[in-house]
Amino acid sequence: MSPVSWSSISSVGGSLNDEKLRNEMTKIINEFGNTLENKCTEKGINKFVFTIFKPFNIIGILTKNTIFFAFSTLSGGTSSQLWHDFRDNIPEPTIESLNQSIAQQLGWDKVWYVHFPLNIIEMD
Repeated sequence: MSPVSWSSISSVGGSLNDEKLRNEMTKIINEFGNTLENKCTEKGINKFVFTIFKPFNIIGILTKNTIFFAFSTLSGGTSSQLWHDFRDNIPEPTIESLNQSIAQQLGWDKVWYVHFPLNIIEMD
């Protein structure tokens, strides 16, 4: 079981309509959470310094080469899960432009980011 603090009630949206891809992206976060929790235990770090171990909002974005995730601690209400497919966007969004868009459009002030190569989905 994953230690990631997925909310039981979430508002889900975005342009990624492929449920299989959304599930694969969720699986990546769960596996990352397991690894991060193990490292925290090994190093004596309180895992709750990381947003994914507390209630959070998430945006997951596929680009041509990258899977990008941004997390913001949920401070009340219903969590947001936004899943986007930008693989066909030209030019490909950069990590910097995605960071800027998230801050401007979602208003998340303290954001935690992680990204992986897109081919991690195909590496099962």
